[in-house]
Amino acid sequence: MESDPNLSEMVHLTPWVAMYHSPDWLHRGQQFADRACQRLLSIPSDLALSVAESPWLCQRWLRPRYESQLTQHRPHLPQLDPLEAGIVEQLRHRGVAAASLADLDIPGTAEFWEVAQRVAAALAERSHHPAFAHCHTLTASRADVMAAPQLFWWGGAPRLLRIVEAYLQLPVAYDGLSFYYSCADGRVAGPRKWHRDKEDWRMLKIAVYLHPVNRDGGPFESMLPEANQTLRSHGTSPYPTFQHHQVKALLGEDSGIWRTQCTGTAGTVIFADTATYFHRGRPPERTPRAAIFYGYFSHRPKHPFYGGRSPLTQAQIRQLAASLPPASQRAALWRDYLPIPGRWIPKNRLRV
Repeated sequence: MESDPNLSEMVHLTPWVAMYHSPDWLHRGQQFADRACQRLLSIPSDLALSVAESPWLCQRWLRPRYESQLTQHRPHLPQLDPLEAGIVEQLRHRGVAAASLADLDIPGTAEFWEVAQRVAAALAERSHHPAFAHCHTLTASRADVMAAPQLFWWGGAPRLLRIVEAYLQLPVAYDGLSFYYSCADGRVAGPRKWHRDKEDWRMLKIAVYLHPVNRDGGPFESMLPEANQTLRSHGTSPYPTFQHHQVKALLGEDSGIWRTQCTGTAGTVIFADTATYFHRGRPPERTPRAAIFYGYFSHRPKHPFYGGRSPLTQAQIRQLAASLPPASQRAALWRDYLPIPGRWIPKNRLRV
């Protein structure tokens, strides 16, 4: 999310920035310079993606390796209880599933909820500062997350990792969290466009809504399987993005037949395969949305240079992971187990 690679006009918050008053032209210039710098730093990983997605390499080596890994791990998949199995079944049929914090009943949820509300309130307050007047989304900083370690620990819960492993059918990498406060401005930018994530063949994002989210409050939206195939066939690159009007032109005005719109009360938990399925955060129009997104993929992801982008440094991840169970520690420290080439390529700094 080691500095957070910003989306277009997304601000990575630090305490000193929150006190900084800058003229509008200077603020925009800083954003442009930061974006240009992140793009330059991302050139090696963009080139690696182009090589990895070449038909010869993908079909002759990467896919056979992936299928071999699936076969080898099949006897080691976890046993699931009925709730966990139901979530995995929904994911297999629709690419998205929903539960609640109460349903999941993860130890430490009360403490997690308390600190999450505190961080959400701080981001809401910062959103009114003149320095962030042009930002559609604010993100929690590494200082925010380190001051609230319960946020990281919750995402490493064994129950969540069992669900992820059963869906991916591979050992899990826990890629940390991104804490977003999305302003109710109706703007279409960054993750508010339809896109797929690049980290792996399959992956899961687990989102926790900290506010009630209705149709006008920026719900997470995911393509249904048939519509998803149509979009994938119309891309001009392996990972295209689409504006909403482009999607409607391809799939029709009645969006209810080609997407799942994930509304819910505070405490709703969304599970979604964001690598297979096109998805977006619908632009909030009437009410802002505070949500935490946790990322998971296989321990040997297809494109490791697109992972590891939480706001935390590797040293900070190691510090927080020390309080997790051994299997969760291994998932959080997935970069330590990569082959050497996977560690050499600098991670990508750009989002959508």
